[in-house]
Amino acid sequence: MTGAKLPVLQPREREQEKPAIGSADAVREAVENYENAKLVLEESKIRYEAAQSSLDECRLALRDAALAVISCQHINLSVRQREVLNFLQDRKTNKEIAATLHISERTAKFHVSALLQKYGFYRRDQFFGVLR
Repeated sequence: MTGAKLPVLQPREREQEKPAIGSADAVREAVENYENAKLVLEESKIRYEAAQSSLDECRLALRDAALAVISCQHINLSVRQREVLNFLQDRKTNKEIAATLHISERTAKFHVSALLQKYGFYRRDQFFGVLR
């Protein structure tokens, strides 16, 4: 095989060299990345806390508005309905309300249902959610 020419190999262009692991540049870069990550995390925490605070303020405003509505409609309640409402606000069960007021559990349930409906709630837990 005489006369066969071998391809000429060209020297590779050097890729951008990364600092060798353990070198001062690599350590500096790692520390810088770590510091940046800490800053991003801290900023995220601050934003989360601000959003949580805003959400809490909205919940309180909603509760206050709902309690204002309840107070306004309180005027149109009978004496018995006001008694039941007070027990309901204390999270008493129908059975507890009935025993305290010396009425049947069915009558207590009727009063509670009528109050919830009057205030626009379908379930007791919705009412309690407003009182939180």
